[in-house]
Amino acid sequence: MRDSERAGYVYRRCRQMAASGLYKDHLDIETALAAEGYPEARDLLDSGPLRQELNAACGRARKGQPHGTDPS
Repeated sequence: MRDSERAGYVYRRCRQMAASGLYKDHLDIETALAAEGYPEARDLLDSGPLRQELNAACGRARKGQPHGTDPS
């Protein structure tokens, strides 16, 4: 798999993981991706807005809220 394909997979997979409700935050996702054989996940997810997106999605999923809803 080429680097661009790996990066695309990591970005898709991190969002799937966040929506699953199985992960607490972006750090849990980075760790899981590294365990799946994608150690570059830490660098790829090194973006404040992306980390905020993942953390929010993890929180919504863990509370059982649909994607994109405001918990307040």
